[in-house]
Amino acid sequence: MPIKDAAKKALRQDIRKHAHNVAIKDKIGMLTKKLRKAFDGKNLDEAKTLFVELQKTLDKAGKRRVIHQNKANRLKARLGKRFNVT
Repeated sequence: MPIKDAAKKALRQDIRKHAHNVAIKDKIGMLTKKLRKAFDGKNLDEAKTLFVELQKTLDKAGKRRVIHQNKANRLKARLGKRFNVT
């Protein structure tokens, strides 16, 4: 456990940041799963809206360094190629 006040504060901040980052990663996973399910069900209108929302979420996550920017770009490229929805 941290002893100094600054270390205690850093621990509190890390806990909050970790919870926030996990929530964003869960959202990315949920959107990816919904997108794949919508495409497999031939629901292209829903797939297109989900793809746009997923792109936005990935861009924000990469910008805020929740995930690496290259990983965000790679996921967008692979999903876009797979679904041909751009």
